[in-house]
Amino acid sequence: MDDDDAPAEVVPRGYAWEARFERSWEQIQEDPRTGRLKSTTAATQRARKARRDDGLRGVRRGMIRYAVLVVDLSAAMAATDWSPARGEAVAAVADAWIRAFFDENPISQLAVVALRDGVAELLSTLSSSPRAHTDALAAAVTSGCYGDASLENGVRLAAAVLAPIPAYGSREVLVLFGGLATCDPGDVQAAIDGLAADGVRASVVGIDAEVYILSRLASVTGGTYTVATAEVHFGELLAAHVTPPPTVGDGVPPTLIRMGFPILRSLPAPRPAFDDSLAARRIGYVCPRCEAWIAHVPAE
Repeated sequence: MDDDDAPAEVVPRGYAWEARFERSWEQIQEDPRTGRLKSTTAATQRARKARRDDGLRGVRRGMIRYAVLVVDLSAAMAATDWSPARGEAVAAVADAWIRAFFDENPISQLAVVALRDGVAELLSTLSSSPRAHTDALAAAVTSGCYGDASLENGVRLAAAVLAPIPAYGSREVLVLFGGLATCDPGDVQAAIDGLAADGVRASVVGIDAEVYILSRLASVTGGTYTVATAEVHFGELLAAHVTPPPTVGDGVPPTLIRMGFPILRSLPAPRPAFDDSLAARRIGYVCPRCEAWIAHVPAE
């Protein structure tokens, strides 16, 4: 048999879980031009930063963001193609994203909504406490991923959460969707049009395949729609939403916003805190506006 007729060598691709382990020897490559050894870590960081940069310059971005994170916890997220399952993998990436969100946007607020069993469940209300959101999401994933996801119910609940937001706030919805269909009780397209009429920007990060209704949600509201092919890729796509998006249209004219920064105090006797009434505290924070006694910051 000739060499040309020999079967091509099959290169093993490995398993998806192997991508979680760091191989230090693979971070060093030889430059084909100079023959010198170089590290690929710096190049990887530059590439990741380039992916997070949307390339827009000279645009206005909202400083105070009010966002609703909608997470799909339907039966589709119980698939085990991601380790240990899609639901747990997405929750771990979302946990890191929530912390990065508040690092980049310290005076913004976030709420978390879960989609499963045909309904939308508000896991945490709008607040600036990352721990409240991560704990609520972890508890929801622990209770299981089951039923069908309803995009309409998620969109309507997100719109209701963002309805009382003042005009100076940037209103956003970020959907993490893992299924290929949505089971809705009514007209999902009417719900999407209502979200766009309210000036809410919706973006979607999907898994495996593109879904038309998700693409329409992003296009009508001026958001983005991306599809992840692996766990690492999913984290990179989600990290792109840490930076505030550009404002839509002419935006809102600059206005002065009255704010108060909590003051650390020590009381002679313990007193129940506004955000933790079960425990009396002697050391805490006082709001300079309403003089409320709170135990943790940030707080509402």
